[in-house]
Amino acid sequence: MHDGILTKIIRKTLEANTDVSNKWIFIIFDGDIDPVWAENLNSVLDDCKLFTLPNGERMNIPKNFRFVFEVQDLKFTTNATISRCGLN
Repeated sequence: MHDGILTKIIRKTLEANTDVSNKWIFIIFDGDIDPVWAENLNSVLDDCKLFTLPNGERMNIPKNFRFVFEVQDLKFTTNATISRCGLN
């Protein structure tokens, strides 16, 4: 099994920044939120910040990681995802 683009970005960011606790890390999604992949991010958006991969591997995401979703509208987004995000 191969890592997807988000998993690759998270791994590279964690490897490149061994001491990431003193700075903010932003991962920006630009485009509509697809409910299929967004549902997999719900645990990352919760306080536990746990990213579970399809192979069962779990990645703890540091508290200073932020996920930004830049969308035109929320018509395809589920209530579960919306409730975990701050809207601006």
